[in-house]
Amino acid sequence: NKRKFRRQHALAPYVLDFYCADLKLSIELDGGQHNTNEGKQHDKAREAFLRSLGIETLRFSNEEFMRHTDSVMNVIWDRTTLTL
Repeated sequence: NKRKFRRQHALAPYVLDFYCADLKLSIELDGGQHNTNEGKQHDKAREAFLRSLGIETLRFSNEEFMRHTDSVMNVIWDRTTLTL
């Protein structure tokens, strides 16, 4: 069963990097700006908003994705196949 992910999916007031509506799953790839206090506060508010809609978020740093692509993809694969 294929899962369709939308890239740069608008969900006001946010834009999700990748979103699968069937699974209510967001995948976020974060740059360095997410490590600042302001970035962390923004992410916390965003997570609360998404959770209130029943959306789960898998979050990875850009560096983690680039250095450990296979591991990141395995985490995503495992999560997306749980409900098959």
